[in-house]
Amino acid sequence: MTSTRVAAGLCAAAIFSAALWGGMLGDRAFTTLGPDNPMQLVGLPLAGLLFGIGLPIAAWRAEGRSPTVRAVCAAALLIWSAVSLTVTHDLSAGWSMLQTVGSAVAAAGAVSILARDPLNRWGIAIALVTAGAVVSAMGLSEYISHAKTGDTSWRVFSTFSMPNFLAGYLVLQAPMAVALFLGARDRAVVLLAGMALLLDCACLLLTGSRFGLIGLVVAFGLFFALSLWMGILAGPVRKRALALVALGALAILVGARPVISRLRGTAGESYSGKFRVLTWSGAFKMAARNPLLGTGIGSFATAYPPYAAVGFTEHAHNSYLQLAAETGFPSLVFLGVTVIGVFAGGIRWLSRNRHQAMSPDDAVAIETLTRTSNKSKRSKPPGKSPPTAQSAGPNLDLRVLMVGAISCLAGALVRNVFDSDLFVGTNAVTFAAVCGLVVGATSIHQSEVRGPKTRQIQPAWLTRSLAVALAAFLAVQGLRESLARTHAYAAQAAVQAGNLSDAEREYRDAVAVDGANPDYHLSLAQILVRNGDLTGAEREYSLAVASAPIWKPFNRFGRFYIAAGRPNDAAKMFEKARRSDPNNVQNLLALAEAYRAAHDVKSALAAYRSIVALENSPIGKLRALPERIPWEFAACHFALAEEALIRSDTATAERELREGLKTSDEFWRLRFDARNQVSDDVWKRVTDKYDWALAQIGALLRKRGALSEAAVYDSKRASFMADSPEAEKKRSEMTQR
Repeated sequence: MTSTRVAAGLCAAAIFSAALWGGMLGDRAFTTLGPDNPMQLVGLPLAGLLFGIGLPIAAWRAEGRSPTVRAVCAAALLIWSAVSLTVTHDLSAGWSMLQTVGSAVAAAGAVSILARDPLNRWGIAIALVTAGAVVSAMGLSEYISHAKTGDTSWRVFSTFSMPNFLAGYLVLQAPMAVALFLGARDRAVVLLAGMALLLDCACLLLTGSRFGLIGLVVAFGLFFALSLWMGILAGPVRKRALALVALGALAILVGARPVISRLRGTAGESYSGKFRVLTWSGAFKMAARNPLLGTGIGSFATAYPPYAAVGFTEHAHNSYLQLAAETGFPSLVFLGVTVIGVFAGGIRWLSRNRHQAMSPDDAVAIETLTRTSNKSKRSKPPGKSPPTAQSAGPNLDLRVLMVGAISCLAGALVRNVFDSDLFVGTNAVTFAAVCGLVVGATSIHQSEVRGPKTRQIQPAWLTRSLAVALAAFLAVQGLRESLARTHAYAAQAAVQAGNLSDAEREYRDAVAVDGANPDYHLSLAQILVRNGDLTGAEREYSLAVASAPIWKPFNRFGRFYIAAGRPNDAAKMFEKARRSDPNNVQNLLALAEAYRAAHDVKSALAAYRSIVALENSPIGKLRALPERIPWEFAACHFALAEEALIRSDTATAERELREGLKTSDEFWRLRFDARNQVSDDVWKRVTDKYDWALAQIGALLRKRGALSEAAVYDSKRASFMADSPEAEKKRSEMTQR
């Protein structure tokens, strides 16, 4: 019993670690400096390690059992994901995402074994709800800090990289909090659950996620329907249900503003819907083109661009399509069978236990503990109380917990139609842990409840061996990734301190630990350039391209060649990047400028025109963040205008200037929007060209006698020049925050 308590404690710690530091898509943790970033480097690997250790500890005391279809499919999903790495072009991202899948499988396996014991079951449920409350409280604190500055429409992130992913997590949390609130008979647990529910609902509303709200409505609707079917909402529970209504009303008052703001913006929501639909279409094409193994687990961001019909996105906005695209349709079948098996088992259990105040397994467990405590009364030394039934955990109705778990899984499955929540570590392991609760609660050992032990088809040693193998993988991969990230973080600190020699050493250590990660090679190359070692830098750029032949290493290599005065070599690299990501306007602009630097005017103009052609297509019009203005379109129009001025083609120059100024005006209008911030060199380039274009069009208009219109542009330029110093100051303050 002690070993299972240790395993349960490890799982609870893993749940908190994932909740606090695992909210990045694909676990792409920041290696840049920041007060919260150090733990993000190791948060999800730590959670995986803890689940990995807890799984064999739990499995060691478990008897061999007949393998279920859902368990076999869960294992097959992990194995198939691993096999898909054989076709990936980004091995580092693949290993990182495979670690997330492994962590989820370990979480489901460990919790499904531990949840056969009432105390472990309720302890894990309370850990899940408490972790959600902490994350929600952090989100509310974030909102309050922004509201104090007047930004009451702020969408909260809390510990996640995106508000929508936070909403997906809270859809998994709120129904569990309702279950504890209604089912607990311990006052402390009821208060905890009530507070957690209030925080979860308020925070979910503050994410501004419409589809998160839909998922929550589905979850609560199913909870209500199952509760009526089970006869739960009767007696004292009815009073608590009325209290739930009050808590819900309070949560709406606290957090409704961002959702209402988004619902009022019908044009923006139509934009969002079109973006998703076209992204789904591209993701399906990607899956259909690679039906067996996909493009490799974790590869969506780098493999999707050739299939894209809209602007760049890192995920498919649909977990099921993304899973099929990355690992093939077999993985989608494995996931579907696993989840259906969990649901079917849960519904069958509920059907068998309708109208019972306590399930047979909990009743037998508590009766057994009571008998044990009575027998041990005489053997206990004076002054020490024997264990009682209440010491087995909070006096809770397991039926309510099962209804809550099934409901939150249903809400999450609906949420995953609209976003790739399962590709976020926190959401994946939380979803898996809830599945484990359902499986564990519905599969009490035959020897404990229904009589003698049945025939063992799967020997215990096989279960233990598989658990140890998975734990070993999670330990090795987690430690390797954490160590490499730690070196990269230390390198960033050395760069900030101006110590380039230490930065070079740390990046070399990161490369030695995780040589498949192109970012470490690219960062080391930048340090070598600053140290004057161009030969070493070129070697690192070559290694980056070899480790991941995707657009980013090719693009960075091309920029290195541009700085080295080798535009022809740069153009070759940009062309390779173009094949990987044909609609990347940053790369296309760099390609055009490389041709221009190589005096290949014809190729440069063709590249500029290819970018301009994208401007009014879905690629240019529908973007993941419409507030992030693609300044590259303006740069292309201005370059074409400059070439026209050289040819004295004033009509073409004026037309191109007008088109470019439309984008520049929009960029300047949103210059203080946090979603439209750019690097210092890009800011200087954009503002300098904006000033140049305003001066040029004013001169052209005066030359052809359009003096009144020229005066409008002259006034706009004067206003721009007057506002620039203040804009630069505010931008600097935003960057520091």
